Amino acid sequence: MKKILYKVYIALLVIFCTAVLVACVRETGTADNYLDEGPENQQVDILPSDPDPDLTVEPIQTPEIFKEWTIEELGETIVAAGVFWEDWWNFNGVFAYNSGTSVFVESEDEPAGVGMSFTALLSSTGFDSLEDVRNHLLQFYTENIVDEKMIIFREIDDIVHFSDVRAGFSRPNWDNATHVMIEQEGNRAVVETTFLMGSWHRGYEYAYPAKAIYRFTLIDGKIDVGLGPWANSEDMIFEALPFTISQLGRVIESEGRFWESWRHFAFAFDTQHILWEEQILYNGNYFAKLLPSSGFENMDGIRNRLWNYTEDWVEQLLTCENTPFVEYNEALYINVERPRIASPDWNTATHVLVEQDGQHAIVETTVGLIYSAEIAQEARLRFTFIGGQIDVSEGFPRFAE
Repeated sequence: MKKILYKVYIALLVIFCTAVLVACVRETGTADNYLDEGPENQQVDILPSDPDPDLTVEPIQTPEIFKEWTIEELGETIVAAGVFWEDWWNFNGVFAYNSGTSVFVESEDEPAGVGMSFTALLSSTGFDSLEDVRNHLLQFYTENIVDEKMIIFREIDDIVHFSDVRAGFSRPNWDNATHVMIEQEGNRAVVETTFLMGSWHRGYEYAYPAKAIYRFTLIDGKIDVGLGPWANSEDMIFEALPFTISQLGRVIESEGRFWESWRHFAFAFDTQHILWEEQILYNGNYFAKLLPSSGFENMDGIRNRLWNYTEDWVEQLLTCENTPFVEYNEALYINVERPRIASPDWNTATHVLVEQDGQHAIVETTVGLIYSAEIAQEARLRFTFIGGQIDVSEGFPRFAE
């Protein structure tokens, strides 16, 4: 009996051990399989845990991608906007196609009689409404500032009109503008543009141009800070350019003709503007009263006319022994003494730039001298300029024998 129980015990023990071994193999696999799979092929099951109710999961932000504008592209926008306003100012481009008839519009915020004059654009310009103009300007400007540029336009009787008031302001010349990228970050760019600035209505050579530097701010390639219809801006930095010999020569000839009119009692100094009966003696010279009809009421008027000369030159001229003008008892008098000397013919004048260093220049001028209505000889004069103004001259405005 004991033997039978012993055999049953042994059989149960074997069955138990076999079951345990099978369970272990199912859980971990065989040793050979473990070596074949390697650590990288093992799969670990992670049981999910309960989420933290206080945990906030931020969505992944995709960075906004902005176009990187080239300096050439931004420069083209700046110049295109500038040329549009210069066309407006000079009645060129689309503004050349106008009716030519002006309409005066009084300002709502100003007293009666104060307002602006407007000229109608023809339908061939493509600007049939203010919205058409606005959409055109949106090519160059952001919406933030385009409306302030619309001040020069009005829609009158369903026709687009533009302001036609003009004055002798300095204007930009965009022909040879240059651009430098100062910074570009995101959709914002800052461009420094250099261009000529001058009174072009007087003619290119007589414009006395300066170099202007202005910083434009552009958003998404459109101007957000920049010049509009009126180009004058306190934000501009001006750099004076050296004057050309043509410009300096024009100054010399203009002043030469002015002094010839003084010497021959012509134009402003015509005898009808002189009260010959009222004369004074000053430094051995006789002076007659110059009437306000001449355009000069006092010495300040003369000083303002002599703007082509430096202050030092003007002071020496008006205090010298043979000064052309004096002020006496708050009235202006003109020197009536005239030496018998030759008169220069400024139509024959030629000019040579002898020396130039920045705003300092020396010009040698050759001009024919007229005796008895004929040119008998030539005079050679030298003029020293500082900043485009005459500072020293030899034999000018009077000429030695």
